[in-house]
Amino acid sequence: MAALTGVGVTDQVQLHETTTIEDHLGVTASATVGNSRNLTLWSPGGRLSCHHSTMNDELTPDTLGPPSANYALAMRSNSPGSMLHTSGIGPVRPDGSVPELLADQASTVWATIEALLVEADMAISDVVSVTTYVVAGNDLQSVMATRDASMAGHRCASTLVIVPTLADSSWKLEVAVVAVGP
Repeated sequence: MAALTGVGVTDQVQLHETTTIEDHLGVTASATVGNSRNLTLWSPGGRLSCHHSTMNDELTPDTLGPPSANYALAMRSNSPGSMLHTSGIGPVRPDGSVPELLADQASTVWATIEALLVEADMAISDVVSVTTYVVAGNDLQSVMATRDASMAGHRCASTLVIVPTLADSSWKLEVAVVAVGP
């Protein structure tokens, strides 16, 4: 916890993100806002309010162990304006063909997901959950490497499920995502 100070303002907040807020008379205070989504303070000029604007937050409690790979254990969506739920996206190219190699299938799936996000006016940073289905016996490292490259450093909740087969016998993987945007 750290002290929040401004003109006539004192409060305690968690350290995470610094925000500057101003009341209607121009009195300002700087705050570091943690897990609180709304911060209301009082100053001589009136009430100071600040709304934390991050749409999706990764939850990382100190009481839990780390995830086993590059993903978040949980994501919180704060007042979502728009949600996208994809079906399981198979490795089907626009011409209807399915690549044979697993790496090419993974790239095709993620290109489709990226196109759906664009169509929904969202970005990869809006993805809060990924569920990946991989047919048993395939190289998981290739699948995870393509996911990580497509996510461009963004972390979200993620589940990997090994299955005996998928709807189309030529598919080696299928991915479903949930995204929450403005």
